[in-house]
Amino acid sequence: MDPNSLNFLPGQVFGHYRVVAELARGGQGLVLRAQHAQGAMVALKVLLRAEGPAFRRFQREVDVLARLNHPNLPRILDTGMIQGHPFVAMQLVEGGSLAHRLKHRGPLPIEEAVEILDEIAKVLEYCHSLGVYHRDLKPGNVVVDQASGRPFLETQTSPSAPRPTSTAWPRPSSTSGPVGRPSRERRPTTRSWP
Repeated sequence: MDPNSLNFLPGQVFGHYRVVAELARGGQGLVLRAQHAQGAMVALKVLLRAEGPAFRRFQREVDVLARLNHPNLPRILDTGMIQGHPFVAMQLVEGGSLAHRLKHRGPLPIEEAVEILDEIAKVLEYCHSLGVYHRDLKPGNVVVDQASGRPFLETQTSPSAPRPTSTAWPRPSSTSGPVGRPSRERRPTTRSWP
C-alpha cells in the first residue's frame, strides 16, 4: 500500500479519534493531531498495514515504550487496530524541536542549556536503568513544550523510524573501539531504544 493512499481529512473519525490535522508522513504511515472522543488531544501514529517487518518493529517499539514512565517522555495513551491499521496514541507535546529553535534563534542562554541538558540526562539515566537506549540523541529529537518549557525526548515510534538494531553500546571500557565504542565483538545483545 502506498503511504500517499492513506489520507485522513480534518474532522474525519478514526475509531475514538477525530482527526484535526496531519503532522507528518513517512514511508510506513503517518502521524496525526487528533482528539479523543473524551476531549484529549493526542499524537496518533498510524501504520499503513498490520503485517511485515515494519509492523513487527512497530509492535516491539510500542512494547518498550509502554514500560517507560518519566515526566520527560511522551506517554502512550492507547494502542490498537482501527480499520486494519495499527495505531498508537501518545501524549501530544506542543512545541518545536530544539534543533528548530537553535536554527532560528541561535544558541541558548547558558542557564537554559544546562537545565535542558540536565533533564535530558535524567531521562536517559532512567531509560538506561531499564536497559533501554535511545540510539538517536540529537537536538531534532528533543521537543520543548511551549506551555511548560519542559524538554521531552522524542521516541522512535514514528512510522518512518529507522530499523532498530539488536545491540546497544555499554559505557566505554578498556576494550573500547574508536570514540569509546566497544569493539563489535564486545557489544552485548540487549533491547535498544526503538
